[in-house]
Amino acid sequence: MKSIPIGMLSDGGSDKRRPVRSLPLLCLCLVFILFASAAPAAAVIQTGDTLPDLVFQRPMDPAQATYLGVRADVPISLSLIPARFLVVEVLNVHCTSCRKLAPVSSKLFEKIHGSTVTRKAVKMIGIASGNAKSLVDMFQREFSIPFPVVPDPDFRAHEAVGLSPIPLTLIVRQQPDGTPGIVAGKHVGYFSDPDVVFQELITLLEGEHSPAPSTRAAMSEAAAANVSPSLSEIEIGRLVSTTFQECGADAGAFSMITLPDGEKVYAAPFPSSATTEILYARVVSRPPPCDVCHLVSFFYVFDDTGRILRLVPIDLSKYGNRPWSKTDIETLRSRIEGRLLTASFPFDPQVDAISAATISTAVVYHALDQGKALLEALKTAGAPR
Repeated sequence: MKSIPIGMLSDGGSDKRRPVRSLPLLCLCLVFILFASAAPAAAVIQTGDTLPDLVFQRPMDPAQATYLGVRADVPISLSLIPARFLVVEVLNVHCTSCRKLAPVSSKLFEKIHGSTVTRKAVKMIGIASGNAKSLVDMFQREFSIPFPVVPDPDFRAHEAVGLSPIPLTLIVRQQPDGTPGIVAGKHVGYFSDPDVVFQELITLLEGEHSPAPSTRAAMSEAAAANVSPSLSEIEIGRLVSTTFQECGADAGAFSMITLPDGEKVYAAPFPSSATTEILYARVVSRPPPCDVCHLVSFFYVFDDTGRILRLVPIDLSKYGNRPWSKTDIETLRSRIEGRLLTASFPFDPQVDAISAATISTAVVYHALDQGKALLEALKTAGAPR
């Protein structure tokens, strides 16, 4: 299985088109395209699955490396950590449930380290999805986290586990030959008693329990259900059609483009511009990044140079699952619109976060940071540029 590189431990197909000649038909096509535009939802990782081999590209703190039994001066992969079992906690430092779980996780580490049965057989590591090293360091100091927590600023670990709600605690059976481990236990969300996981580890070490067969394939439909926007198909179709027209596109000559990975975007001629020939739009829908969050979905319109012309929220919520205000939306637009997808979109929570909406803002920036790949996919698909 291919290793998945994780960000630095420092801050730091064919072209398939169908022209549309009337506005009513355009709306029908928009409805279809909108809900086909998002790539198929990743199946959430389950017991019995192989954990993708996550690789950390920069040296770790020497004390953390010593605890994990790896070298501090070279990139490491989870599969090479010498242990019978690895407890992996995927979290985000802004996630309410993750912060609530932090003291419980520390107690779990203490129980593991304090037992002669588990001390050498089990290691524990946290992966802070969507967070840079500076935030991870503050989180560890604030909660006195005794085990290593590494940053995953690009959400790659979160994507590797199928965008599962977090906090996500996995018990991974390490393989003696260094190949990726097998998920032997899984806990989603907050739990108050560390003994729940500790006793499961004891049982696994005693060989009284084997992982159940993977149910990941069966879970893919449930995962897909969690990425459906709250607006109806007709409502979203009208919204996108209106936005295209507001941007000056010719809504009467619409076409659909299928990318090599199966994702679909839509395009329309832009006759009002002397330099730009085509406008594109892409819908992004992601399941909730934390166990108490709602769906993050929006779409953005961009021209054939990659410049973002309009960002339109569909489902964006903040702490307490309150909707973003008009001021919040305008603030985000002022920071996004006019920028090029060819550039990177690093997320700095101290500067970029919408108040009480840090995680959902980070998800938006992460989606836009994939713009280079989107433009390359359009080129491969033969889209006009």
